[in-house]
Amino acid sequence: MIERYEVIEIAQIWTDEFKFKKFLDVEVALLNALANRGHISQEVVTKASEAKINCERIYEIEKETRHDVIAFCSSITEQMPKEFGKFFHFGVTSSDIIDTALMLQIKESLDVIISDYKALLDELYDLALRNKDQVCIGRSHGIWAEPMSFGQKILGHYSEFNRRFAELQEFYNNELTGQISGAVGNYTIVDPELEKEVLTELDLEVEDVSTQIIPRDRIAKLISIFSLYGCALERLAMEIRHLQHSDVAEVFEGFAKGQKGSSTMPHKKNPISS
Repeated sequence: MIERYEVIEIAQIWTDEFKFKKFLDVEVALLNALANRGHISQEVVTKASEAKINCERIYEIEKETRHDVIAFCSSITEQMPKEFGKFFHFGVTSSDIIDTALMLQIKESLDVIISDYKALLDELYDLALRNKDQVCIGRSHGIWAEPMSFGQKILGHYSEFNRRFAELQEFYNNELTGQISGAVGNYTIVDPELEKEVLTELDLEVEDVSTQIIPRDRIAKLISIFSLYGCALERLAMEIRHLQHSDVAEVFEGFAKGQKGSSTMPHKKNPISS
């Protein structure tokens, strides 16, 4: 990510260290479910929870194993007594951990995005109301047409953003799934009831039909929602850029004290955000 456009709260979710922390969250939730059933002692859960994520150690082990999940598991179990470590990663396959952790990363990202998105919607709606009686030139193909309300123009953008928000909320509520089903989703060692208990603790839905991986159409759906959001954002940005043209001069971006629009032309106030 280009640092200038980076959102720190999102960027830290997609580091290797955070990914492995989510791996550990899934593994600990599994151990906790096993402890609740009396299969292992609660001390096993405690020891696993106390383990530290050491990315350098994981990378070092992976050079030999050439398997990221085995390297991760080894880095954790070497911090536990052997009689406890043997229960770590019990009955699950690598993709159970990788894909469920991925959904946790997506969920935490959406927690940030949805909060900010709601603030955007509130701002657009408020802007539309404040300008409902503000008359401006209506255009089609950039050509003067009829007078219109500037608030109506903003409300049109709000409506498009709101449709994407509804889709994002629906995804958040129904499409964030996990799976704890073992190799090829066959529940050879673990069972569906255990899976549900683990995923309930992680606040994820249970995948409809387990296979080796969580179906990628779920991630594709999220990407499609963000693609349409990008279209809505471009339409609004292009409108602001057009209305800020020197020969139109109807709308302007904010320009902070000390901000510069050009390295050679001090009079310029470019629509840099748009």
